[in-house]
Amino acid sequence: MKRRRVPSPAAVIALVALFVALSGGAAAGTFVVDRAAASHSIESAQALRIAKLTRKVALWHTALRTGTVVGRGPRGPRGPRGPRGLRGPQGGFTTSNITYVSGPVTHLCPVDGGSCAVGASAASCPSGKVAIGGGWIGDAPDPPVSATAAVNGPMSDGAGWAAILVNDTTATTASFHAVAACAG
Repeated sequence: MKRRRVPSPAAVIALVALFVALSGGAAAGTFVVDRAAASHSIESAQALRIAKLTRKVALWHTALRTGTVVGRGPRGPRGPRGPRGLRGPQGGFTTSNITYVSGPVTHLCPVDGGSCAVGASAASCPSGKVAIGGGWIGDAPDPPVSATAAVNGPMSDGAGWAAILVNDTTATTASFHAVAACAG
């Protein structure tokens, strides 16, 4: 007896898509859509039929090829709980590990004074620690009234915090310093 060859799921899907595409214009021309039937359009009905047919063909193809019945049965009972994992190492971070450091005070001239209107300050963490936060603080007697923070972030190696400010006022000078919160 000669065994009959079953088409692959991809070939069946391609044929179904071809038939739908070729008949779509004719079906759309004969189907009158009114406001009540807008949600039941030809496109959504065709899409549902294609999805159902594709699923059935894929199941039939697998069953014929392997000789097994394809389908999903009811969910089985839950398995037993696994053994408890090993305890991890004790964490070493506490708030007592945080140290706060300040960078040098930087003085800025008014913006029309030239390059001295731009200044930098860096707060370096102690050896073995990294910056987990930081910023800059204005200093008396002339904290910045209007300034642009061109840089305000961790240093490239993570071992401190840097700030570069531009004094935006023409009338007053300004002073600031960088600060860092370090841990490690």
